[in-house]
Amino acid sequence: MKLIRALSEKNKLARNIKDIQNRITEYNSFIAGNSPVYTIKDQLEELDQSINELVTIKSRISRANIERIESVYRLSELKSLASFLKKLKIKEGKVKEESYNSDVNEWECELNNVDRDKLVAKLEDEIDQLQMELDKYNFETDI
Repeated sequence: MKLIRALSEKNKLARNIKDIQNRITEYNSFIAGNSPVYTIKDQLEELDQSINELVTIKSRISRANIERIESVYRLSELKSLASFLKKLKIKEGKVKEESYNSDVNEWECELNNVDRDKLVAKLEDEIDQLQMELDKYNFETDI
C-alpha cells in the first residue's frame, strides 16, 4: 500500500471512530420499553476493532515518515504559525472602539497589516513547497 493510501485510510478510520463514539453517546440510554436503536456492546466491539486498526496504520505511517519527519513537523508548525498570524488583530491609527459611546484611540503597532500579510504569503509559499514534496513522497512510498 502506498503511503498516500494509508493516510487516507487513517483519516477514514478516525472519522469512523468518531461516528461510533457519537452513536454510543446518542443511543446508550433509551426510554424503558423501547427497543434500542444500536446494541452498545456491538458498538464498543466495533470501536475497539477500529482503534486497533488505527493504531496499526498510524504506526506504519510513522515508520514510513521517519525519513521525512522534520518536514512533516515543519509543515505542521508553519501551518499553525500562518493561522495564528492570519487571526492576529492589528490596530493601527485612529480607531473608534466598538462599544457604544466609546472614545477614539490612536493605536500603534510593531507588525502592521501589510507586513503581516507579506509574512503570511511567504509562509504559505514554504508550506506549498513542503506540501508538494511530501505529497510526492507519500505517492511514491510503499508501506
